[in-house]
Amino acid sequence: MNKPKNNPPTQKEHIVAYLEILDSEEKMKNLQESDLLLAQLAWIYNDVMKWPDQVKAGGHPDITVKIFSHNVLIAMETGDEEHYPANCYSVAQFCATFQTMALTYGLFLHGAITVGKFVEKEYQSLF
Repeated sequence: MNKPKNNPPTQKEHIVAYLEILDSEEKMKNLQESDLLLAQLAWIYNDVMKWPDQVKAGGHPDITVKIFSHNVLIAMETGDEEHYPANCYSVAQFCATFQTMALTYGLFLHGAITVGKFVEKEYQSLF
């Protein structure tokens, strides 16, 4: 029986934003506060994704959002040179809207945007 060949992982360049949730480590120590924090992050994400006029990246299939208890990672493939500035703007706009929505829940986020490479293998992005 022939086994299907696994494609070797490829490295694709991405625009990556890291947003740290301030004071989240303290909140995660208390079960009720940690549950509330995770729920708030889910609500914020849903609110951001409902604002396509405010966030051109809202619902954008190329943006990946990973929400953790202490931070949020947002990534988008850089694309060709022609679309690179627009993609950077989309990620920055997504971050700004996420931070603004977080303020309504009393959450403060700060972070940075950079460019880096991720390994991609068969429809999986590995952060």
